[in-house]
Amino acid sequence: SSSNKKVATVSSKGKITAKKKGTATITAKYKSKKYKCKVTVKAVPKALSHNQAFDKLAKYIKQKDDTKSSRLSGLYTIILTPSLKRLESTNSYVENKKTYYLLSYTDGTNPHIDMSIINKGNANDALTMTCYRKTGTGIAKGVHLNPMISAGEKGITAIAKKYSSLGPNSDLKWYDYFGDTVDASYSNHANAMYKKVFSHMSDYISDKVGVTMKELGFSSN
Repeated sequence: SSSNKKVATVSSKGKITAKKKGTATITAKYKSKKYKCKVTVKAVPKALSHNQAFDKLAKYIKQKDDTKSSRLSGLYTIILTPSLKRLESTNSYVENKKTYYLLSYTDGTNPHIDMSIINKGNANDALTMTCYRKTGTGIAKGVHLNPMISAGEKGITAIAKKYSSLGPNSDLKWYDYFGDTVDASYSNHANAMYKKVFSHMSDYISDKVGVTMKELGFSSN
């Protein structure tokens, strides 16, 4: 925990993020003991613009993905371990016993980044966030969300959203492919999946790439 979140925040994994100039005390509790560390923020780097953050993330993914322009889809899936080490390519999801992050970047007229997660022990329970540049045209802009839910194998989607309308606590309306809203049980499950993906990806790209979801354009609420 942080004594002053306006100066510095700390993630559940212990990563400290500077917010503004000042001091804060970081406290870690392990079993019955507490450990404290005073941190001083002298200056905070200027936040990246959406395009700068997008480019930085894309560059990192392309360095880790030897296909250079892979698409994350049901037709061709690049499965990567949390360290982004290549695991395998497949034309369908396979059974996994671990949680895998799937990241890919596609070059083209409207380049996008796909950010996904496959849950532990259930390869068919996954959600893909396809993040197009905010400056894209037509439907190829903003964020598209498509979950794969094992229960009933329900095919549902969320209408493309502006980055600024999506945050770590967002509850979305989900629709089937006929445009009708889905049952609450599916909707609640999809929202839980979305929040998990957002949390994992937020921690991951912050730790590995040095880019925040806020810099990409997402809301902080």
